[in-house]
Amino acid sequence: MFFVEVDEGKLTLDDIKRIAQHIADDYEHLVNQLTEEDLVDLSFILKPTLRADHNEDEIRKRWQKFVNEFVLHNEHGKPMKFFHGADGHLYFGDKEGMEMAKNLSHNSAYPNKRYNS
Repeated sequence: MFFVEVDEGKLTLDDIKRIAQHIADDYEHLVNQLTEEDLVDLSFILKPTLRADHNEDEIRKRWQKFVNEFVLHNEHGKPMKFFHGADGHLYFGDKEGMEMAKNLSHNSAYPNKRYNS
């Protein structure tokens, strides 16, 4: 189980490329499960460009599609996907990871509450 937390409100092109690169580099067993369309989108996101706008609109469009449709299965067969948290953050992982992230997020908002009687 793992999760990655991203504050969507501050997601830059560099953030998008860094996350896509992380998936491509560090999760080869998961990348093997990508559809041809996912591979095309991921490749476009990571492809260098000399355009002044850095293909920002197209990268964001493909990223949004990727986030909404991307589902992989880990080595235990559990689906892993992006989740939109109520806190406005974007998480990637399995359902257990999302629940853990929610609990950590909730507990960190009230760090002393669990110690008070």
